[in-house]
Amino acid sequence: MSDRTVPLNLPIDLLTGAAVRLVADHAETQGLSEAEAAAAILNAAGLERRRAVLDWFAGQWSDQPGSDSVEMLREMRRGR
Repeated sequence: MSDRTVPLNLPIDLLTGAAVRLVADHAETQGLSEAEAAAAILNAAGLERRRAVLDWFAGQWSDQPGSDSVEMLREMRRGR
């Protein structure tokens, strides 16, 4: 993971028009700056990705001994 004290430099020309509109719309509806809106969108996408991975693991091993550890991991992640 990168140093969290260094700002992420994301040139707008790397984004599609749809991505730019997504950030602008989220900023407007939530009363955020565009940087805050982009961070919120990325954070939500990251959480959803982790949740999907945990759900996949739960589906793979739900009938095996120790499968409750997946639920424990999910609960730990929710606390973050």
